[in-house]
Order: sequence, then structure tokens, then C-alpha cells
Amino acid sequence: KESANYHQDDPYFQYVLNNYIASLLKGIQEYDTALEYYYISDSFYDSVDTTDSKVISARLSNDKNRGVIHRNNERFDTARFFFFRSLEKSIQINDTAWIARNYNSIGIMYEMLKDFENSIFYYEKSLALKRAMNYTDGVVTTLTNLGDLYREIGDFDQAETYLLEADR
Repeated sequence: KESANYHQDDPYFQYVLNNYIASLLKGIQEYDTALEYYYISDSFYDSVDTTDSKVISARLSNDKNRGVIHRNNERFDTARFFFFRSLEKSIQINDTAWIARNYNSIGIMYEMLKDFENSIFYYEKSLALKRAMNYTDGVVTTLTNLGDLYREIGDFDQAETYLLEADR
């Protein structure tokens, strides 16, 4: 956190650094503090070159991760806002990996809301993109999510199909 004291006059440095600190805090489940740093990072967004690939990646991460934190704390309207803002930007720049990640996160949110139709829709979209990219870890994650969802709704044949594929 002390590194934020360096280069205080450099909005690019502050933007990326605060996003990185927030992501580290999220990783150790310091969610409230992580959100503070995501918001600090966001405060520099208008002062940086928003076409820079590191800025774009940080913004996508910032929004998706804020969505995850809000989703996990059942603040679904706020989570939806951040997920869809990240998704919209991902689509705009045609970043398939980020699109797939966002679809999966949105699928989890809808599953938590017991909106299984939308959850399956977004999981399937995520799965198709991850398969097209040969993103093996991502495919396994989404197959597991689908298997767990089908088990939750009592469709054990579908659950088994997805979970067995994930296990391969």
C-alpha cells in the first residue's frame, strides 16, 4: 500500500497501481478495502490514456472484480452494473477472453438469484468462447459451474454430463 505514495503526480501509475493493490486485497478476501482501492483507481481513469492496453485491462479487471465483490455480498444491482460495464467494454474492444470471463461471472450471479434460465444462457456463451480459444482451465471452470447448476435444479443427467466432461 505504501507504494501508492510514489509517483503521486502520475495518474497512469496511480490508476494501474491502485487497481493492482485492490486485486491483491480481493485475493486475500479483504473485500471492503479492495473496493476502496478499486474506487481510488477509478478516480484516475479520466486522467489517463483510455486506449492504452494496460489501462483497458485494468478497467475490465476493476469492473469485473467489483462486480464479483458486490455479487458475493448479494448487492446484485451493483454487481450487475459492473459486470455489464466490463462486458460492454470487452465486446467493444473484441477481447474474447474478457467477454468469456464476464459471461461466466454473470452466469454465477444469475445462479445466485435462482434465475437458472439466464444463468445457463451466460454459462453456455462463456463455454462456447472458452472452447473456441482452447482455454482449458476456463472450460473446466464453466463446465463445473454448469454441472453444479444442473445438480442444484435436480437435472442429474445433465449435471453428470457436464461434470464428467470437466473431469477429463
